[in-house]
Amino acid sequence: MGRPKALLSGTSTCVSELISDLPPTPMVVVLGTSIFDCDCTCIVTLDGAKCFEGLSFLAAMETLYAAYFCLNMKYNQEVQATLEFIQRQLVGMNTEEGSRQLDRRITSVHPKVHSALQQLDKFKKNWQDCMSQI
Repeated sequence: MGRPKALLSGTSTCVSELISDLPPTPMVVVLGTSIFDCDCTCIVTLDGAKCFEGLSFLAAMETLYAAYFCLNMKYNQEVQATLEFIQRQLVGMNTEEGSRQLDRRITSVHPKVHSALQQLDKFKKNWQDCMSQI
């Protein structure tokens, strides 16, 4: 597959083909057309095998992060910025020791994540200033 494999979507007929092509790190496979559909279900994979099936998207993401942290694994290089952003901004897990990225010599936030967090903080400040004038 040519695109990053952060979250893959597909139909149940192509699931085994998708799973066999995944890296050994934990991944979420979304069955359905969108994570916002009511009939969307998810599978969490690890080492090319289905570990958990029939999960909601939120439960699949919780399971994904639990697998990374419980197994003390590093994020897949193709999706490390996305997963670190979700970890830091949406989940609120800001590890003091740095990130879970592979081959990082220093313990700092991924540059893309740092930039996105700065932009969000700037937007939040502008929003609060705007709301205080109402």
